[in-house]
Order: sequence, then C-alpha cells, then structure tokens
Amino acid sequence: MLLSLCILEHGSASLLPAKGATGEDMVKPFPAGLPVRGTAWAPSHGCSLALQWWLSVPPAALASSHLAAVMLLGRQWEEASLGVLPKAGTEMGQDEEYSGGFPWVSTYPRACSVSTFAGCVHSNIPPVGNAGNVGHAGQREVVSGLGSPAVRIVTCRLMKCVRLPLLSRDFLMSNVDTELLVRHHSECKDLLIEALKYHLMPEQRGVLSNSRTRPRRCEGASTVLFAVGGGSLFAIHGDCEAYDTRTDRWHMVASMSTRRARVGVAAIGNKLYAVGGYDGTSDLATVESYDPVTNSWQPEVSMGTRRSCLGVAALHGLLYAAGGYDGASCLNSAERYDPLTGTWTSIAAMSTRRRYVRVATLEGNLYAVGGYDSSSHLATVEKYEPQINTWTPIANMLSRRSSAGVAVLEGMLYVAGGNDGTSCLNSVERYNPKTNTWESVAPMNIRRSTHDLVAMDGWLYAVGGNDGSSSLNSIEKYNPRTNKWVAASCMFTRRSSVGVAVLELLNFPPPSSPTLSVSSTSL
Repeated sequence: MLLSLCILEHGSASLLPAKGATGEDMVKPFPAGLPVRGTAWAPSHGCSLALQWWLSVPPAALASSHLAAVMLLGRQWEEASLGVLPKAGTEMGQDEEYSGGFPWVSTYPRACSVSTFAGCVHSNIPPVGNAGNVGHAGQREVVSGLGSPAVRIVTCRLMKCVRLPLLSRDFLMSNVDTELLVRHHSECKDLLIEALKYHLMPEQRGVLSNSRTRPRRCEGASTVLFAVGGGSLFAIHGDCEAYDTRTDRWHMVASMSTRRARVGVAAIGNKLYAVGGYDGTSDLATVESYDPVTNSWQPEVSMGTRRSCLGVAALHGLLYAAGGYDGASCLNSAERYDPLTGTWTSIAAMSTRRRYVRVATLEGNLYAVGGYDSSSHLATVEKYEPQINTWTPIANMLSRRSSAGVAVLEGMLYVAGGNDGTSCLNSVERYNPKTNTWESVAPMNIRRSTHDLVAMDGWLYAVGGNDGSSSLNSIEKYNPRTNKWVAASCMFTRRSSVGVAVLELLNFPPPSSPTLSVSSTSL
C-alpha cells in the first residue's frame, strides 16, 4: 500500500477531528487545500499529532502535508513535548531514532530513524511494520531550544525532501516564509528561494529542475492511455475513454463539460488538460482538466486566443499551445500556461502559420511539426527553445504532412500518417536531433490523419483518426526494436480529431466504469 504522511501544523488537542467526523469537520484542522479521506490518530502526552494517510494525493497537496510534518516535528522537538533526541550536545546521526509519544498509525514501525522518515517523505512510501502503537525507544535526554544543532540538522535534512516548488506561491509566502525554523536556518531559506525562483522564472525551469521539482511517481502505478473527445460522422464528442495496458481493456471515464474535436491534450503531473478545440459551433479558448482520483473534469483558465486544430505539449510543468485556427485565420502565435499560478503568457510566435499542427517535446525543446498554412500542407518543422524564447527551423520532413501524429520515443521524434494534400498517409518517419536528419521507418497498417500518437511502455500508439472515408476506433502500436506495427484493442467510439495523453495511475479503472475488450485482430 502506497501511503503518504500528513501531520497537523499546530499542537492543540482541540484541533483533532472527532472520531467518525467527516466532511468539513475533518477538513478544517488540516493544511489549506488538502482533501480529507479518513484519519487515524491518538493523542499522546497532552499534545496532538494527527496522522493522515493517503492513497493518491496530488503532488502539491502532498508537498504541503510533508512540509507540515517537518515543521511540526521541528517544533515538537524544540518544545520537548514529543520527540526523543540524542543527549544534549550531540548531533542526531543518520540512523538515530525518534519515537516516544508519536501516535503513529498502527502499521508504522515501533521506531523510525531520521533517514527512514526522510525516505518516506522523499518517496511517498512509508515502511510497514507490525501492528500496534509505537512505544518509547528507551530513556534519552531531550534536546530543546531553537538553537539546538540537532533540531536544525534534522529539520534541514527533512526539508530537502519536501517538494516546495510544487506548492502555490501564496502558500510559500504565507506559510513557509513565515516559519521560524525556515527563517533561522540558511539552508532552509535557500530551499525557499529555490522554490520561488521556480515560480518566478518559468522559462528557466529546465535549468532549475531537480528531484524537488518533479512530481512523485508511485511504485506499482501502471500507464493508462486516455482518448479525449474527437468526432465521428456529424457528431462531436465530449466523452472520454481510457485504455488499461495491464488488462488490454478500454474503460469509459467522466465526460468533459464541453464537446471538443480538434482538441489538444497533454498531461502534467497527475492531471490531463484538454485545450481549445471545436464544439460544433465555434472554436474554443476554454480549457479543462481531468483528475483521475475523483474521475471528474474541472474548468481551468482560458487561453488568450481561440484555437482549434492546435498543437499542445507539456514541458517542465508548463502547458504550451501553438498555432491552430481561431475561426478566421491560421495562427502562428503561441502561449504557455502555468498550473502553479493559473496564468497564460504569450511566447514568441512561430515563423509559419500552422493549422492542424502537432507539437512534441524533445531534449528540453518544443517541436512544431507540419500543418497547413491556408494554402499548402507543410513539410517544415521548427524548434522552440524556452530559455531564449526563440523558434528556429530544423530539417524538413521527407513528406508534407498536416493532421499527423507526433510523439517522442527513445530520443527520436516520430511523425506518423497525416494528409499531404492529396490523400491520407500511412507512412512514418523519425527525426534524429543529433544529426538533424529524417529517416523512414515501417508504415502503419492503416492510413490515418486527424489521429493522435503517443509513446507508452516503449511502444508508439496511433489512436483513431480518419482513413479518408470514415472515422476510426482502431489502434495500432509500433515496436522500434522490430520496426513493426501491430494491432491493439479498439476503442468504444470512432474518433477523428482526437486528443490523447498518458497518465501513471495506482487505482484504475474508476468504480463502475463500463469496460470493453475488442479483439486486436480487428485491423
């Protein structure tokens, strides 16, 4: 069982939720923004320490809960009310134990070392011990006082495991910056500065990236492919479905609030983002995100420009939208969304107007591939470097392609299918950034345009699309080791102009979701 630790910031018994409390009664004591899914606690030594164990917590909520845990442990050690530290005048070693009075959940071991606790916070996987309450680890003298070297060393060690950059700027300023244990320790202040730089300089996130800026990846999670929206015949879809690679089955998931074809889809952390598109009446600037934990879609801040047939990709925790069609003309403009601040920002425009363009990320750069400029289908490709906010051309593709599928696998940029102005294509080529050259690889089994392409588990998946006469629900996947395409299970629904992305999930499918298993020989 994958668990994470959330501890109350304040040590007042009045803040503990009553046994059996639910809803708002349980939310109030916990750090702002944390969902509540049950609690296990027991008061000890007249001090409170609430333990909240989670199964799938958003990275930002998890970071704030771990920060609360570190701060509380530091305070309680200072006040000599819970923690048991080595004798005064000694530093806490990597494997020194702290326990004594902690109301741990029954599965937590009897004694936990600093290194073990740091590992739990860092990896989101606590050690599991025998059932029973934690006892005292022996008689030791308690170190108290803010100036204690042991308190500072332990606090800093644990703070390094907290993903401060993934917290909101408001939380950093109102909760972290005001914390005495941070203000009085230079290394902790440096961690806060690092987090604020991550917020204030989004174009430099590639340089600032480290273990604290990356969302957690839970052991045991499996990859799930999501097919979002699209159209078939005269219908435009708001429904979505997801493919579980473990069972080779498709499952219906929650529908979007808006029908969207020609939509851009990308994943950041544990959320999917559906960006722009066409609802059958108008081109859209709206954006919504899907949370697999609640199996629901929520509105996000709209783009500055209406865009359908756009290219969307995620890079360093930022969502990029490039090109597309606004209902009147093809676009070369581009913009960037920061989920941490909820703001869209314009970036440099591409050199070419591109409708039916696809965008992918490779080696810290964005690549806008092909498209249609209102007069011709394009073989040109351009690369965007976030640090200098500049687009530059690279080698042209071997074929003109709009509405192609684009994905990155094993350091190569793959482009599959599309339309060259005369017909749908099944040809596939890939780009080597080291040599700035394109080469052909095995063609798909079916001609496809307006499909999407995604890398998953070492394969490329070509999903849906149109073969020139009808919308498709078929899927095929490419193995780069054998240079062959093989069929995969079909979707419930025929989908052209579909958006596709992949999430790593622990608990899938959602309860009561319909399933479908279609023979892969359907191709």
